[in-house]
Amino acid sequence: AGEHGGAAAAAAGAGAGFGEGGPGTAAEIVHCSYECSHDDRQLVVLSLLKLGLLRKKVLIFANSVDEGLGLRLFLESFGIRLGCLHAELPVNSRSHILASFNKGLFDYLIAVDDIHARDRPAQAAAAATARAASGS
Repeated sequence: AGEHGGAAAAAAGAGAGFGEGGPGTAAEIVHCSYECSHDDRQLVVLSLLKLGLLRKKVLIFANSVDEGLGLRLFLESFGIRLGCLHAELPVNSRSHILASFNKGLFDYLIAVDDIHARDRPAQAAAAATARAASGS
């Protein structure tokens, strides 16, 4: 979901006849963006997936780990199989999730675009050190 309240997804081969070349070529990738309120994001994504409006492999972007995991839990409660990639996962877990997606074990993948996720533990440690140094 984008910063402006939209739900975004990229679907490879979402429609027949897109582009030239073999499966997975850039000509077959379709980018979709749908503006909606923050409160409606999960329902919009659920509707798009359940109604079959996005076919084949779908990559859904989320702004934070909490948002991505919340969306994953919400969609799984409706029987939708998907994975969620975020920076807080160990490298081997991220590799396994990506390999599973590429093998077709699930067709939907949530990718968290939280550029500050890796900095949070260092920031928390720095803040704790600063508090300890100041005596608070």
